Amino acid sequence: AAAGVGGGPGSPGGRTAETISVRYCALPKATFVKLQPQTADFLNIADHRAALTRALTASFSTLAQGDLFWFPHDGRTYSLAVVEV
Repeated sequence: AAAGVGGGPGSPGGRTAETISVRYCALPKATFVKLQPQTADFLNIADHRAALTRALTASFSTLAQGDLFWFPHDGRTYSLAVVEV
């Protein structure tokens, strides 16, 4: 276990365990998202839709307006802002 996780007086660093609350929240499935590339090199991707679909389904379960995310594609990392959901 990492320091401070599952701890007690004998744990590394003498830290005690902390409580984390997790709550399930059902979200509606998005039907539209407006993204803004942060650099012009995004335009060099031959099939934007396929690259974004692959990146989003593999790495993200939710998106919110104002989010900024990065995804790798063909040896480069691209950054996009979520403008509207």
